[in-house]
Amino acid sequence: MTLDEMKDLVRRHDDDIINKHDLSALERDLSASVVDHDASPDAEPGLAGARAWLSAVFAAFPDVGATIEDIIAENDRVVIRKVWSGTHEGPFMGIAPTGKRVRFEGIVIWRIENGKLAERWAQIDRLGLMQQLGGVPGP
Repeated sequence: MTLDEMKDLVRRHDDDIINKHDLSALERDLSASVVDHDASPDAEPGLAGARAWLSAVFAAFPDVGATIEDIIAENDRVVIRKVWSGTHEGPFMGIAPTGKRVRFEGIVIWRIENGKLAERWAQIDRLGLMQQLGGVPGP
């Protein structure tokens, strides 16, 4: 794949999954043995873990969406910096629905192998998200 094709894969995947909530894109875009280095320790590996996590996020934030602010590709990696936003309408990580609109940022690195997303690393502002939901005290 060219670097532009790799960026297009990540853009399409991100839009279909996060903005359209189309979980069928997981099988289309992710390697069957995808490794998420940012998954919670109790998460199932691979596609099943990704599907479970995203289902929980969509239940908690039914209108969640994301915008890619930057995208960089080199070798077999694509890096995106993006902003998520959504309304907290369902339980999330032990926090009852608040009805609050949240916005948080993060950086995700994808490794691509054989045209599929094979590994994921992420640094997400979870502290900022939890502060907005009232799960931890703010600054």
